[in-house]
Amino acid sequence: MFTLLGINLNTAWVGPVIIAVAAVCLIIFSVVRERRRDFKEGKYDKQKNKEATKLYRKAHSNRKEDLYNLYLYAYEHSGDKDIYYKYRNWYGFLKRAAERGHPQAMYEFGKRNLYSDRTYAMELLEKAAEQGVDKACLAIAQEYRNGLYGYFPEGVKRMSERECAENAAKWLLMAAERGNSEAQAELSDVLRLYLHDEKEALEWSLKSAEQGNSKGQLGAAQIYAKRKEYYKAQKYFKAAAEQGNSYAQLDYARMLLLPETFYDEDKAVYWLKKSAEGDNPFAIRKLAEFYRDGNILEQDISKCVYWLEKGAKIGDDTAAYDLGVRYLNGDGVEQDLKKAIKYLKFSAGKYNDKAVVELGFCYLNGVGVEKNLPKAEKMFRRAVNEDNNARAKEALETYFNKQ
Repeated sequence: MFTLLGINLNTAWVGPVIIAVAAVCLIIFSVVRERRRDFKEGKYDKQKNKEATKLYRKAHSNRKEDLYNLYLYAYEHSGDKDIYYKYRNWYGFLKRAAERGHPQAMYEFGKRNLYSDRTYAMELLEKAAEQGVDKACLAIAQEYRNGLYGYFPEGVKRMSERECAENAAKWLLMAAERGNSEAQAELSDVLRLYLHDEKEALEWSLKSAEQGNSKGQLGAAQIYAKRKEYYKAQKYFKAAAEQGNSYAQLDYARMLLLPETFYDEDKAVYWLKKSAEGDNPFAIRKLAEFYRDGNILEQDISKCVYWLEKGAKIGDDTAAYDLGVRYLNGDGVEQDLKKAIKYLKFSAGKYNDKAVVELGFCYLNGVGVEKNLPKAEKMFRRAVNEDNNARAKEALETYFNKQ
């Protein structure tokens, strides 16, 4: 019988345990030796790690401020290989800071986890909002505003439009009353567009506009324009347009083309181009229309096509449809069926019913694609079901004897 320190070495389990312990010791020794060598060769930055170590040790207190400061450092240096990996674990530090109730950490962690653990994320965002984090108010409101457009994440109870608007307004009001100009502008939009309270909407728009917020200025201008108080509307449209708000630039251009206001074609075209250059799809369409029709600008089909291509490039289905039809018929461009089908498919994928119908006729007649009657019928049926398209109805009745 062999014994060592009172342990019977003939016992079956002793051998494997000794081997495991030896392996662990070897690993630890190798890591320590490698780190010493890395420092010696300059692989790690001693000063950076000294700073990180100080923050790391301080965070052992579990004080939320220390944890959040460590997160900020780790996030800033997340790709810095000169610092030990454990000091770069920003997500873990952020989580711990949020769990300890740090307001900003709760907002950031909540927003990052809205799609992985929505219930917990919303709980953190609400706590952060109540503790003064305006961005948390805006984030919560955005979730309810998504519902206004019919988007509800899987597993989330669907709400009516009014319920979504009221919930969005509740959280926006919290930040708006604290003076947040972005929340004031968004609250105005919800009140005006969904809760139909134009009077209060104008009050919040003006408060936001007073702080120089272009969205607030735009909201105030739109309300004044609706009331036909054009001098006031012009003042706020211009202020927002000069700040680079592409929607204000477009609306200001439209106002400048109204005979009863401040009619000025040159200024209107100037602001319309500014808006289009800012990738506003509505401005791009209008500019293409002007070049097509030649009523405000000199007719120039090549410029019309240029702006339509720009619109399609940023994802505008109407511009893509117009381009598709042009290339299909060789209207102002050299006929190119391959391009035509590409643009029509893109537009149809964005639920443009006109593009869906046009594709249906392409499959019906074998233009640019192989003739395929079942696909043609499917396209016409889709346009009827989604948009009650009259042209598609007629096609179903004429070619497939169906209504």
